Amino acid sequence: MTVTSPQIRSAAALLGAVPGLTARLNVPGADAVVAGAADDATMCGHTFRSLVLERHLDGEGLEGATLHLDDADHTTGLIARGTVRWFVTPLPASLAVAALRDSGHTRAPLQSVVRADASLGVSVVAVRDQSGRVPAGDLDDAAMAASAACLVAHLLTTSGLMSHPTRTTHP
Repeated sequence: MTVTSPQIRSAAALLGAVPGLTARLNVPGADAVVAGAADDATMCGHTFRSLVLERHLDGEGLEGATLHLDDADHTTGLIARGTVRWFVTPLPASLAVAALRDSGHTRAPLQSVVRADASLGVSVVAVRDQSGRVPAGDLDDAAMAASAACLVAHLLTTSGLMSHPTRTTHP
């Protein structure tokens, strides 16, 4: 399997946004790269991001490589830590904020915070339980719904069907 450019860019953005996150990249015939906060890290998240910007921004994949993000749920794509869930969207921050606001999936006591990484072409979204009383499963569901809203907005915006991600009718 090949680790794609969008996957490696997403990992680099998450390393910059999620406190204590570690990424593990294994490339056949090369030393493993462990980036982030782990004791066995070979580089910090900032160095990993710089490496990705330098080598993998133009669509170059990593043939046969595997990528693992600690704390990532492979069934949902979410990174879960306590009362926060993170995901990556290819939407610019302003469109992600609009999609999240209009979808209503992160209303109080939840809060969504969007961090743009324009150099990597993605935004990282944190969905937080501000009350500390939302069950983990409900928080997961809300974050998944928020992620889906961003994905739909991205698909509709890039397909030319909509000029704005929250418009619900064809032009």
